[in-house]
Amino acid sequence: MSAATSPSRTVVILLRGVNVNGITVKSAALRAGILAIDGVRAARTLLASGNVVVDTGLASDDLRRAAEERLGADFGYDARVVVIEQTELAGVLAATPWADDDPSRHVYLTVATDPEALDEVVRSAPEGAQVARPASGVLAWTCPVGASTTDPMAKLLAKPKFRGTVTTRNLRTMARLATLDPS
Repeated sequence: MSAATSPSRTVVILLRGVNVNGITVKSAALRAGILAIDGVRAARTLLASGNVVVDTGLASDDLRRAAEERLGADFGYDARVVVIEQTELAGVLAATPWADDDPSRHVYLTVATDPEALDEVVRSAPEGAQVARPASGVLAWTCPVGASTTDPMAKLLAKPKFRGTVTTRNLRTMARLATLDPS
């Protein structure tokens, strides 16, 4: 693959749809697959749900395409990933209007490869939904503890039209990814 390179930086790769519908990606295999991408110098996974922090000089779009191709071949599914620079993620966390210290609510960040998809999510948000846009390609939202799959926002984001472009992580996971060293 001939990909555009830029100075080395730390980037977060978020897999979409792993550990769902029989698609299981083990952390060690995920790390190995990502490290096999030309231009990725270091990789570290977090949790067993498709979170990888890498050191790379690849442009974000090139990294996304290479990761989708590699993971699709390695794991036999239509891999979709979202890529966000670690410095951008730190800015998103600072701009998110909710802290994750309320024991009755969780805060989630939904990241998109296509910010227009999030515009549609905001337009379609259920009445009373608490949503914010801390960055162009990121949507922050909250829901009661225990309702992460049944909350109306979660159901909206799970619709097939958003499956290929968005992925959601809780605020605590994203905070860890924003500071994780890939080496």
